Amino acid sequence: MNGPPVSTATAVAMVLAAHEKFPVDDPAFWDEFSQMMEILRRSCSSQRDARSAMCRAAFHLRGLSNSKQVSAFDDRAFFDSRSTANWAITTASDDEVSISLAPLRHTTRTEQMELCVPIYMVSFECKNNSKDYTGFFSKLKEIGHPWSNDVGSTWLIGHLGNASTIRDVLKRHLYEEDRLLVAKLTKKDAAWTGFSTMSSEWLMRHLS
Repeated sequence: MNGPPVSTATAVAMVLAAHEKFPVDDPAFWDEFSQMMEILRRSCSSQRDARSAMCRAAFHLRGLSNSKQVSAFDDRAFFDSRSTANWAITTASDDEVSISLAPLRHTTRTEQMELCVPIYMVSFECKNNSKDYTGFFSKLKEIGHPWSNDVGSTWLIGHLGNASTIRDVLKRHLYEEDRLLVAKLTKKDAAWTGFSTMSSEWLMRHLS
């Protein structure tokens, strides 16, 4: 990468330009969005600049869209769990494609960004012990950043999409008889007991 860093304002302007031409649920918007990702990747002086700029731009876009458009945005794309490490953009479709930036070192800044990511509870029941669930657990760790697994078959993951998006990605790695529940957690509606001091502090720190 070379050239001057692309500011958040510039990235937001790029997103808004595409948004003015096409609604989020129009396939043409995604062509523009992909081109913007490539421009950011090539023009930013650092991968961190590209990650930060596009992250903020996407948040801005969701804020300007109506509920139907936000739903289309969340159903079509989500920020991958390693997002605070590399802000990969992944399309949630059968021909899953990701545009990833190289991993970013964990810093105080990325830790602060983690605290802004909504936490979802993912609870599941794997009915068939003879089946291979390696892909399911790998995907949980991949899409959740941060993530915690202090209660057996219940995981807590940070994710910028919504519950439906998480469900749709994970259910591909489960079998027909398996069960899966995804729900957003908030501090005011959560209670727990029996956790270690470290785990309780994690919950207090990450639940919004």
